[in-house]
This record gives sequence, C-alpha cells and structure tokens, in this order.
Amino acid sequence: ALQDTEKDDNIVSLDCATSPSFCRELGVTMFPSIRMYHRDGRMDRYRGPRRAQEISMFLRRALRPPVLELDAHLDPSLATMDNIVFIGYIHPDDWNLYDRFYEMANLYRGSYGFVISPPDEGGTRSVLVCYNNVDGDRFETADTAGVGSLERFVKQCGEMAVADWSWGMREGAVQAGMKVLYYFAGDEDEKEEYRGVVRPLAKRMVGDVRFVVADKEAPLGRYLASVGSLISDKRQRLVLEDTRTGEVFPFYGEDATAEEVEKFIAGVEEQKIGLWTKDSTQQRVHEEL
Repeated sequence: ALQDTEKDDNIVSLDCATSPSFCRELGVTMFPSIRMYHRDGRMDRYRGPRRAQEISMFLRRALRPPVLELDAHLDPSLATMDNIVFIGYIHPDDWNLYDRFYEMANLYRGSYGFVISPPDEGGTRSVLVCYNNVDGDRFETADTAGVGSLERFVKQCGEMAVADWSWGMREGAVQAGMKVLYYFAGDEDEKEEYRGVVRPLAKRMVGDVRFVVADKEAPLGRYLASVGSLISDKRQRLVLEDTRTGEVFPFYGEDATAEEVEKFIAGVEEQKIGLWTKDSTQQRVHEEL
C-alpha cells in the first residue's frame, strides 16, 4: 500500500526469514524494521506506527533538509506539510536561538517538520509556533531563553491527545500521577476509528487521563501484568488504570462511544465501578455463559 502511495520503485520489502545472512549484515535484529538508506551512506530508522500515512511522512522528512529556511515570509501551506510542524520566526540578531532550533531539528527530524521564517515586519523578538495537525492544535511561545524551554515546547506540541502505546508514555503518566485509559484494537483501522471518536474527550481531559491505543494481539506482558491478565480472554478492550495505586477497572459496555467512555471514567472517579480482580473476571465469564 505504501509503494502504491509513493509511486517509488526504491521501496523494497525484504523477508529476513528467507534472507537471514543479508539481514544480519545490515544489523537487523527486530521485526518489522523500517529503514531508509541514503546515497551518502546515511541511514534513518523508522520508529513510529506501522501505518502507511506515517511511514510516507517519514520518507518525506528524510528526503528534505532538517530545517527549511525561508528568505521571505512563510508560505501558509508549509504549516501543514507534516503531522507536526515547528516554525521559528527568529530575529536576525538571535543567533543563540537559531543554533538551538537547529539542534532541536536535528534531534527530532525523524518525527516532525521544522521551518525558519523571518519575523513579522517590525517584529523585535523571536517567536516559536507549532501546528499539531493531527489534533488540530496550535501552540505559540516567546519563552525561548530558559533552560529546557525548547524541549518543553516540543513535548507540549508533540503529545497526541490519543497516543500509541509506549513505555515512555506510561512512565510519563506515572510520574504525573495520571490515569491511563487503554483501548486494545485489532487493527490500525479500528485504532483510527477509536481515535476519531474520543479525541475531543481526550483533549478535554488532558492532564487527568492519558488516552492510549495498543495492539490487542501483542504480548500482553509487555504492557502491565494486571492489564494483561484482565484482557487475556481477548474480549475486554477498554481498561482504565490508576497509575498511583496500580488498580485497573474494566469497561463492559457494548460500544466505546465518547459518551459511554466519559460515563465510565466518571463512574470510576465516583467509585461506582469496582476495580478488577481475577475473581471478578471469572464471575463475569460465568454470568455470560
């Protein structure tokens, strides 16, 4: 599907089961692995979701320079050239920010787009703007001098309302004392449908509940022992975890609509929904039989 989208004969699929020596020569140890090899010997690794749209975006990022520098004012279309685009309206005298912006771009070039544009006419200070085109958000800051200010800005804009599972994501939720709402999906289409349904709710609950999608068929021990045990029968798809206590709460509704999900979260908050135990799952199975 990706090759059909890109119309590029340089996209090659290799089965490491039938070509193990060649894969060893390339240092491929995990599957699936997606890499882009450049003529100058540089190699970029793709670490994002295995979806054609995201992989296509990765290819476009890899083929353009880390930062697009404009001599004239910004072409509005560049604000939507990627899922997430950072635009630095940098004053000519602000060389320190210019260098730091380039450092940030080189660090995150595999994930985001970066542009430098002259500031508005008469502007006396530099401003950074970010467009999160997935969630439809725009962020702006002129606080660029503080230690870690650029890193915080990148994190703020790059955090999706409904994120893909990762250990780093959960670690951040644990440190913040947030609840995590897991949705275990069977395929990418199901993930996208769920994202579209709950995205407005997830944006309203930022800071309180982290909305996450994960693969239903993945080895569940990689996530959480308690959550993995809860959905081991492959029927439980929506689980709320309180990272402060380690307690998990199952959603037994028919449809994960935004309204039902919101009621479910409120029910947990109001202690109207009991936490999960192995005995409660066995009882649930018995009732269904």
